[in-house]
Amino acid sequence: MSRFLRIGEIIINPKWISYMSINAQGCKIRIAPMEIDGWWVAGSGSVNSDFKYVEVKKEDQPNDYDKIKKWIEENSE
Repeated sequence: MSRFLRIGEIIINPKWISYMSINAQGCKIRIAPMEIDGWWVAGSGSVNSDFKYVEVKKEDQPNDYDKIKKWIEENSE
């Protein structure tokens, strides 16, 4: 298994991929948040996080789409 996944100019650590959907038109990769923020007052509060997404469209980026598809096949059990 490769340590990193390169998509165009982006290099992704697979450990940070929290969700990936792939279909005939392309794929969408959700990257786990690096930061969590929020506030607390007397036992109640709020927690927020911001997920980043990487989208690869088969029509626009066929090489990257094929690379992701191959990576999924190699790393599926």
